[in-house]
Amino acid sequence: MAGEKTNTAGQVVRRPASRADILAFSSVVKWPTAKAWIGEIDGEAVALGGLALMKGRWIAFLDVTDKGRDYLGKSLGVKVALIRAIHEGLAEAKAMGVRFLYAEADTQFPKACEMIEKMGFHLDPRSNYLYRWKP
Repeated sequence: MAGEKTNTAGQVVRRPASRADILAFSSVVKWPTAKAWIGEIDGEAVALGGLALMKGRWIAFLDVTDKGRDYLGKSLGVKVALIRAIHEGLAEAKAMGVRFLYAEADTQFPKACEMIEKMGFHLDPRSNYLYRWKP
C-alpha cells in the first residue's frame, strides 16, 4: 500500500488512516474532506495527523495519545519520526496545491506553539489564535 512503511520493534510506522482510525481518535461524527495518517509503534496507534478541508479552509491537525507523548518525551527516534511525518504532510499539502494551511495550538501543551512555529507556521494576525503556513 502506498505510504505504508515496514514496522520494526519500537519504531514508528506511518500509514494512511482509515475512516475507522479517524473515528477512534475523534468524536466528530461527520468528518470533512481529509487526508490523514496514523503513527503506530509496535502496532498501536499513537498519533493521527493530516489535512482537513473545513469551510473552505485547509486545516492541519495532529492528535497524539498519552502513550505517544510518553514516547516523544523518551525517544529521539520518535521525535525525528514525528518531525519527518510533519514535513511529509506539508509537502503533500504543497503538491495538492494548498495555498494556505492553518493550525491551532493546543495551549494545554506548552510546547505546541513552539513546535508549530518551527514547522514554518506564523500566527495569523487576523484571528490571533490560528497559525498559517504558506508553501
